[in-house]
Amino acid sequence: DMTESGGHTAVVRARFDFQRNNEDELSFSKGDVITVTRPEDGGWWEGTLGGRSGWFPSNYVRELKGNERPTSPKSKSSGKSVDSPISNKGYYNVVLQNIVETEREYWRELQHLLGTFLRPLHNSDKLSATDVSTLMGNLEDVCAFQQGLMQALEDCTKVPESQQTVGGCFMSLMNQMHGLYLAYCCNHPWAVRTLQEHSEVLGEFMESKGVSSPGLLMLTTSLSKPFMRLDKYPTLLKELERHMEDIHPDRNDIHGAMTAFKTLATQCREMRKRKELELQMMTEPIRGWEGEDMKALGSIVYMSQAVVQATGSEVG
Repeated sequence: DMTESGGHTAVVRARFDFQRNNEDELSFSKGDVITVTRPEDGGWWEGTLGGRSGWFPSNYVRELKGNERPTSPKSKSSGKSVDSPISNKGYYNVVLQNIVETEREYWRELQHLLGTFLRPLHNSDKLSATDVSTLMGNLEDVCAFQQGLMQALEDCTKVPESQQTVGGCFMSLMNQMHGLYLAYCCNHPWAVRTLQEHSEVLGEFMESKGVSSPGLLMLTTSLSKPFMRLDKYPTLLKELERHMEDIHPDRNDIHGAMTAFKTLATQCREMRKRKELELQMMTEPIRGWEGEDMKALGSIVYMSQAVVQATGSEVG
């Protein structure tokens, strides 16, 4: 575990090179000394290096103790040979283990959210059954799916590297994942609205379960975990591909899974934006409208953009 003993900021040395794939990640080379600013559970830490800040996989570094800590920036170069050389094969195994560990942590977070908060909330009288159902969406199904995915990935690690089919595992489950995550996206804006409408009650409920104030923040963040995890898959698989043998039978599926995850993440973002707009149309007042509430008319069946052209007159 990462510690900050004696009032010193935690410092780590990179065991391997890491090339960022997202703007919020931190690139570094083997031997670089990184100051850790946020050591979080889940396999990714935040740190700074050379004036830059970002996230990086925690098992790519090791903590420096006592006199190992550099006394000046120049001391970084002296540590290049601290870690023994590691083969490309060994590096592949480190990356794969990181994928499995973060997958396990993500599943545990979903389990914790459901078991500690959402299911007890459903059994209480704090909110109506409809509101709780809106908050949860299809999270139970997502959690069950992620457990199966985690177990499938763990099984991959139990066979020789040349027989491991991590990409094939993801590709075989991609259609199911596609449906689950798009459905979660469709519901998420309504879940956020429910959070806002019942913020006081939900905040008190979360704090009664031991969450630090403001309790609503933890619930809001937790309901965004599926999107955060989805965005990580291309980065994790790209790193795995970088350290695979060229003739590895899983290489094509790894590349295919990367592409599929990027597409799915984009579709999820677009779906959320669309559903947020639909929610806005359904809930905000319409100028001049004297009929019944829009929500009473049912859900929006079709929505599209249109271009309105006017010549010589003002469009109202």
